[in-house]
Amino acid sequence: MVATAEQADSVFFNAESGCVLGLPQNATILLCSTVPAAFLDEVRSKLDNMSRSDISLVDCPVSGGTARAAEGTLTILAAGTNEALSKADQLLRDMSEKLYRIPGSIGAASNVKMINQLLVGTHIAAASEAMGLAALAGLNTREVYDIIVNAAGNSWAFENRVPHMLNNEWTPLSALNIFVKDMGIVTSSARKLGFPVPLASAAEQLWLSGANAGYGRDDDAGLVRMFLSPEKKALVAEKAQLTQEIELTPVSTPKEIEQVGFIGLGAMGSGMASSLIKAGMRVKGYDAYGPSIERFTNAGELAIPAASPADAAKNSHVLILMVQNAKQAEDVLFGSGNAAGALPSGATVILSSTVPPSFTRALSDKLAAVGRDFSLIDAPVSGGVARAASGQLTIICSGSDAAFQNVTPAINAMAGTPKNICRVQGGVGAASSVKLINQLLAGVHIAAAAEAMVAEPHYCIEIYVY
Repeated sequence: MVATAEQADSVFFNAESGCVLGLPQNATILLCSTVPAAFLDEVRSKLDNMSRSDISLVDCPVSGGTARAAEGTLTILAAGTNEALSKADQLLRDMSEKLYRIPGSIGAASNVKMINQLLVGTHIAAASEAMGLAALAGLNTREVYDIIVNAAGNSWAFENRVPHMLNNEWTPLSALNIFVKDMGIVTSSARKLGFPVPLASAAEQLWLSGANAGYGRDDDAGLVRMFLSPEKKALVAEKAQLTQEIELTPVSTPKEIEQVGFIGLGAMGSGMASSLIKAGMRVKGYDAYGPSIERFTNAGELAIPAASPADAAKNSHVLILMVQNAKQAEDVLFGSGNAAGALPSGATVILSSTVPPSFTRALSDKLAAVGRDFSLIDAPVSGGVARAASGQLTIICSGSDAAFQNVTPAINAMAGTPKNICRVQGGVGAASSVKLINQLLAGVHIAAAAEAMVAEPHYCIEIYVY
């Protein structure tokens, strides 16, 4: 269980002190280090050339970190001959909670571990980038963490490493230098296969930069400092200590909503509108695509089709926009849709689309400038079509208390439960900033998954040794 292939080679084959010299007949070697798969073939070849074919070799890299190692609850991947695996079986069981036998010869387990490291190394780099951006955007970073762990941007790496960033704690549980080595294995192995790994390559450069900056022996979560200027190295932790000015869920006494205008009845929007109708609200819905309006009207007598955005807005003290982008939102309200012109005085607009935070703030200012006491709730959603239809969306939202008082029943209907409502400090634009952090992470995770799964040509079946 040494750090590198070079160290393992010395331990095995050093001319004066190599352990192979002292191994008895029919001994078994368990190589638990993360090394290139090709190194296992080299070890096997050297053993055979030393006339030590009697020695069994098990390729068994581990995962789980120092805490799980101490508890005997590691995940271990194991590959080798049936004879070698049988000899190693009890030891592997004693050290692990989950033990997977990987089909194929030695090197197969190390290949799977390489794919795991590609993902974890890229995920930690993305978490560092995301939290650095969140801090510089002025967000409460602990609040961001609490939201992301329940949203699409979460990963094991994010959930496990970001607390170190929030506490500015770099005592190494897993040193940054480990990922310099492991991502090097990923990129060099991929190069031998002639396979491009652009995400892993970018992550490798970040890990190398962190080591060159003097962080190599620190905890790998310290990579976040590479995204911050020297005078702001602790900014993620500083932003985590801010006193929260508001509850994460709206607590104002809600007003009764007579009618909700809804613009954008696509896959997500139709589910959201349906949730409002199920809660007993009259919904006047519009979409530029005719069949979407037809499907909407099937929701019952409370589903009222609108002929235009302005028609949807007429007499609606709450107007929800679930359009595709900022340009459409602008056009619906102030362009050809003229919804702002049709809204009654004192109406509140809920913008649930994913748009730039700067656009959300500008739109809020433009609504206020109309002079009819309009307000905006910045409320991007997360959870997908199924959760939209079931009224269980995660809604990240920000805005004034007065605006929330106007729309709380509608938000509750679409979220289903208070735990799905994440009210963010910072006013309009803050929720959109958190949503973009979530999308940054989710996008990287999907792209890294594609890169990882195509890079691994083996057909691996998980077989519990237990």
